[in-house]
Formats: sequence, C-alpha cells, structure tokens
Amino acid sequence: MTQPLFMTATLLSVVLSGCTPVTERPAPSLDSVVGSSHVHPARVERRLARGGPTQPKVNLPRLVSAQRVDVGRVVTVMVVVPGGHKLNADGPSWLALFEQPKDGPARRIFAADRDAILSGALVLPTLVPGQRYRLQGSLFFCSDGACLLQSHDQILQATPADASSLDVVLVGGA
Repeated sequence: MTQPLFMTATLLSVVLSGCTPVTERPAPSLDSVVGSSHVHPARVERRLARGGPTQPKVNLPRLVSAQRVDVGRVVTVMVVVPGGHKLNADGPSWLALFEQPKDGPARRIFAADRDAILSGALVLPTLVPGQRYRLQGSLFFCSDGACLLQSHDQILQATPADASSLDVVLVGGA
C-alpha cells in the first residue's frame, strides 16, 4: 500500500532527524512544567496562572545558583537586569519563596508572577529568625530581539535583623 507523498516526507524527515513526530510524544506532567528546560512558554503560563510551583524545583532551566545569604525578617527583592537588557513583559517569569523546615516538606509561602516582577521591588512576607527559606524562579529578559531565560535558586537564612535587600542579578548571555 502506498502512503500519500506528504506522509512519506514527514516520516522520512522524522527518521533522518532521529526525532519522534510531535503527535507521538507524551505530554509532560503538569508537576514538571516549570522545571523542564524543553517547555513551551504557554504551558508555563497556564501553570503559573494556577499559582506556580508548590514545591521547590529540582531541575530549573538555565540555572545560575547563588550563595546562601543571611537576611533580615523583612526582605525586599529587586531583579537586576544587565545593561541594555529589560525584563520580557510577555515572558512567563516567576519567583517563589519556600519555607524549608528541618523536618517535613517545603511549602510555598510567596509567589510573584510576571506582572508583580515587572512592577519593581518585591517585599517578601515577614521571615522567622532561624528559619531557612529558598528563593527560586525563572526570568525572561531581552536585548535587541534576543531573549534569554535564566533561573535563580538561593537559600536564605533569616536572622533577627529588621530589614535587608536582596538582588537577583541576571547575567547577559547566561
């Protein structure tokens, strides 16, 4: 039996490229959407519309880890973009803060979507001195038509100090 020409060309290109046709790929689970590096931004957008990740992600795409830092009880977070770049107003950027107790699972206590990040400084909820927290997120930023993605993962240790600020620094070409 002969296949139509367009189907033969599709199958040939699949065989030559070593890829499976899109229709045969299983959809990623919703729990892995934000942490995957091969995810369409629309899927991330839908996930974030439901509140973002509820647990810290293990495999953040294009991750730049930051050193553990001691912070006060009230923390103001600023996203700092490299010169000539700006945050992508259409990208599904997100930041989340997770409380990480010594015994038991982490839980999300703060989430900021693209609009909140674009508005400027983010004030985290009041932190408990001695408690450990984790700040994670994925941020989309652009320069002259080239858009980049960088993820952030940082452990925060709360101290009795009143206030502190924290910069999430994005690196051009990361």
